[in-house]
Amino acid sequence: MAEDPFRILVVCTGNVCRSPVAGAVLRDALAEIAPGAFEVESAGTRALVGEPAQPEAADVASSLGSTLEGFRARQLTEEMVGRADLVLTLAHRHRDAVLQLQPALKRTFTVREFARILAALPLDATEQDLVRRGRPRRAWRHLVGRVWEVKATAGSATHGDPEDEVVDPYRLGPEVWAQMTDELVPALEVIFGRADVLARG
Repeated sequence: MAEDPFRILVVCTGNVCRSPVAGAVLRDALAEIAPGAFEVESAGTRALVGEPAQPEAADVASSLGSTLEGFRARQLTEEMVGRADLVLTLAHRHRDAVLQLQPALKRTFTVREFARILAALPLDATEQDLVRRGRPRRAWRHLVGRVWEVKATAGSATHGDPEDEVVDPYRLGPEVWAQMTDELVPALEVIFGRADVLARG
């Protein structure tokens, strides 16, 4: 029987700027790399529930080959955290909000933090073997555990580096949207780059 997909939850504040873009780009890239292996959703800690993504967010997503057509903001819930295998936040305060809902410390990171650690992790034979045997969810859970071990060993389990955050462009000018994109895209590329390597065996 096929595994359930590996579930990624992306979290920001209003769920109309950063997390919709990150979620859409991850969703589409991962679906192309490994169809059916991933499920990506996003939410906000103080979501503008029911609102569409900001026009600038839709433009950024479009420029990256994704769409936010039909998107509506959702409030972060305990249930969302509970079903996620990996929670990626855009700032450390979002991580704190996630942890208030559920003790998901070992699977919750800012997206830039996760990518920074992941980029330095060598390929793992266990993960490659699991993917080859049709167990991508188990492979990625193993990988998330390795990322956590690096973070915990580095002593950064509770105190975050501001460089691991993505700027909030809500109601700000084009230069801040450009900064958001510049901070976010390389992190996403690390994640789906690893997915591509694993999928190719």
